[in-house]
Amino acid sequence: MTSAPEECTCGQEIRDELRAIRRELRHLTEVRDHGYLDDLMAGLRKEYGRVAIGAHLESVQTGLEQHLDPGCAQREQCAEVFYRIIRESALKVGDGTVTPDEIVAQKEQLLALKEKAPSSTCNACFDATLLLLEKQAEIAEGFGLRDDRGNAEIDDIPVEETVRDLLEPAASVPRLNVLKALAESSLTFSDLSRLTGLRGGNLLFHLSRLEEAGLIVQRRNRGEYHLTGTGYLCLQGIAGICTALKPAKKNSFGQDRKI
Repeated sequence: MTSAPEECTCGQEIRDELRAIRRELRHLTEVRDHGYLDDLMAGLRKEYGRVAIGAHLESVQTGLEQHLDPGCAQREQCAEVFYRIIRESALKVGDGTVTPDEIVAQKEQLLALKEKAPSSTCNACFDATLLLLEKQAEIAEGFGLRDDRGNAEIDDIPVEETVRDLLEPAASVPRLNVLKALAESSLTFSDLSRLTGLRGGNLLFHLSRLEEAGLIVQRRNRGEYHLTGTGYLCLQGIAGICTALKPAKKNSFGQDRKI
């Protein structure tokens, strides 16, 4: 399987183009009470969907080349399987026919394969692939896909598990900075030391806490840390909360006031 040579040089241009596309689509959505815009919107989503997914699949190829264990005898075989699973739903994202259930099914398929993996060392490769699949779901959402199967129930929150595996691990400036940085690329211990200003045991404490929670994983043969699928979902959740709270903070809604 060949990598995408232009990904490194064109990545920023692709991201800039996608941001511009999203702004344009958002603007058109705001004025969609004009009936003629419906067909235009559908055409734009389809056209730009193909562009976005084409760039995404190139990124997937590069990501698999970078993150799958180079010392594993099954590396090429796994890369082909992972790419085929991601590409199957990616093409539907591109033409606008994918459904939330199909995206969930792809994730469940990968998780089922992970359970049958011959070794625990396979976990890092599966987590890297799941992260690529989560990014694909984000692209689908950006082009109008929404999961309308219902909001999560507050009563269903597992309190102790949520505090232990999500809130407490992320409730630290160094650890949250590490998660944000690893969402962009894999980093070594030295890279993270420069990022956080922490050294030795101090940094190792925070990294170990994130690893224990399953939010990051270290590739043993190269020493790099990278974000797991769970870690990416955690960051998405935090970003969603911050976005939702912005209007309340701006307008002081929900704050106690003295009368």
